[in-house]
Amino acid sequence: IWAALAIPVIRMLEGARSQSAVVALLFSVLMGANLLRPMDMPAGLQMAHLIEVAGANLIFGLIVVRLLRRPTSTALPRACRADHDGSNKGLDGSCA
Repeated sequence: IWAALAIPVIRMLEGARSQSAVVALLFSVLMGANLLRPMDMPAGLQMAHLIEVAGANLIFGLIVVRLLRRPTSTALPRACRADHDGSNKGLDGSCA
């Protein structure tokens, strides 16, 4: 369920530097918001649990983004690394 929530956000923010932070905060707020309403739990324990849940889900959100985003590699192919002016062509001549 949480991956289904994260994928559209990751796709909308693709390439944005704040992508990880937005998804991590979204996870943290959505999963921890329930602890903000009054419960039959002592206030100190409720606040400690809120901090615990929010922190854990913040880290979980960062991991989810890392695993689900598309790789964006701008590295040159191995055959083209030595000389990027186009004179060192790969086997298929794809280096430019």
